[in-house]
Amino acid sequence: FGSDTGSFAFEFTEESLMADASAASRHLEYLKGRGFGIILDNFGDGATAMSSLTGFPVDEAKIHLRRAGSLPFAALLRLVSDTGIRPVLLGVESAEDAGIAGDIDGVFLQGFLHHPPMDRQSILTLGPGSATDS
Repeated sequence: FGSDTGSFAFEFTEESLMADASAASRHLEYLKGRGFGIILDNFGDGATAMSSLTGFPVDEAKIHLRRAGSLPFAALLRLVSDTGIRPVLLGVESAEDAGIAGDIDGVFLQGFLHHPPMDRQSILTLGPGSATDS
């Protein structure tokens, strides 16, 4: 690839992995074995059990604030974190939304609270040392 694969991650939806869990697991293991990160998007939208989640080599699980299932968000974030998978709370638009993560270590927040959407040209002009680097 000409780059450090550890700088790249593939993102899959919960639904796509569960459509053929056995094949998905093989493919994810292949990617993970080559150093790529694996992100599970829309976790909590479907009926995936936590035991299924831990069967995949996932680094992060994205949980949308407005669409997750019946568990309280803090409980779901903590369950994911306790498996060693980094939880990412999506749809964070206010300080109140951010407060849902509470005192759970390692939760990433994603949403308009941190940065509004960007057009293609703005993204292409980002580089090392830009104001949005962290």
